[in-house]
Amino acid sequence: MNYKYILALFLSLFILSCDETEPNEDNLFKGKKIVTIGDSLTSSCSWQHGWQPYLVEWFGFNWSKEETVNGTNGHAATAIGGTWVKPDSINSIYIRSLDTKYYNPDIIFLYVASNDPYSYWVSSDNTGTDWDGKVKQEKVYRGTEIDKSVSTLSAYKGIVENLMEDCPNAKIYLIGIMPIRYEIGMHPTEDFADLYPTDKPRFATMEDAKEYEMSERWPKHELVKAVAKFYNLPFIDLWEMSGITNENANIYYGPVSGDCTQVHPNDAGDLRVAECIRDFLIKEN
Repeated sequence: MNYKYILALFLSLFILSCDETEPNEDNLFKGKKIVTIGDSLTSSCSWQHGWQPYLVEWFGFNWSKEETVNGTNGHAATAIGGTWVKPDSINSIYIRSLDTKYYNPDIIFLYVASNDPYSYWVSSDNTGTDWDGKVKQEKVYRGTEIDKSVSTLSAYKGIVENLMEDCPNAKIYLIGIMPIRYEIGMHPTEDFADLYPTDKPRFATMEDAKEYEMSERWPKHELVKAVAKFYNLPFIDLWEMSGITNENANIYYGPVSGDCTQVHPNDAGDLRVAECIRDFLIKEN
């Protein structure tokens, strides 16, 4: 029996069964201007392929790497690594998003939520009992100044409302975060000693990693989903669509950093993000 042939046939069938649909030449998005707002998961196009160029190739979108990474004509870059949603600095996603209108978008992809710790997302006086309730109850921030007291959820709602008002003809898509990579049994390095003990593994078991993921990252994803529902906006659910799990995350992420995790996708991960966005757009239209 030719096992190599069987393996090749299996792989070809798998590839054809996943993401086989591509836009045709007469798609509705050709020439549409997209603006991509976010942190390093969006600005990664400056140091690796990124996910946006795939969408340009497949759909014929008009997209500016310069606007994304550096900003143009004195306006803010739409994506800067390490930044928070809440307006804690001039480089925060909230403050930078105020310049989106100057880039004349037809479509806006808002891909944020990785960096703000979950403890900052919801105000202490919010008594919502589920994700929808928390989003409904959180007061929206619509200011133009730095304000470190603002909750992340309040600022996120403010970003959405500002975009809807400033870019009334643009279609806004909210994108949820994906599961990331965890290294089981690894000790944090000394440069993370202020955050984690270095004399023991941060995640001794896979269950420890999953517990952290479901208590810190998954709630942020669910709140973004609830914001999309609240404003009746399309939500691209990378958590579900990507198919990434702790068990296969090494395929889509590079080596872990000193905190025993990796949040930045490699080229395969960026492609997976782009495929999920592509599949969502095709099904929606």
